[in-house]
Amino acid sequence: MKLIEKLTPEQEAKIPIYLKKYYDRVYLSKKLDKELCRKSIEYIYINAGYKAPCVWYCHSPLMMQIIANLFTNKELSNLGSNLQQVEYNPYEKAIQKVRD
Repeated sequence: MKLIEKLTPEQEAKIPIYLKKYYDRVYLSKKLDKELCRKSIEYIYINAGYKAPCVWYCHSPLMMQIIANLFTNKELSNLGSNLQQVEYNPYEKAIQKVRD
């Protein structure tokens, strides 16, 4: 298989079109099709020879980081005190569900 080292002028001309397409998807608040996303992720993993992962949907990167920490950290004794220091914690109910 030959390695592509340079884009053709036609490919370079299409870059702004694709940038706008995906920028608009992310920043124009279109509703996320969760089922399509889940199926797409499963398709990619299965076709790569891996088992399909569990898919989580989070409202923010912070929420995902908290969830990842809950699953990877064996010592969580300081999590509650750290979160209590936050003036407003919109993720408290979700964290409690995960911990239960």
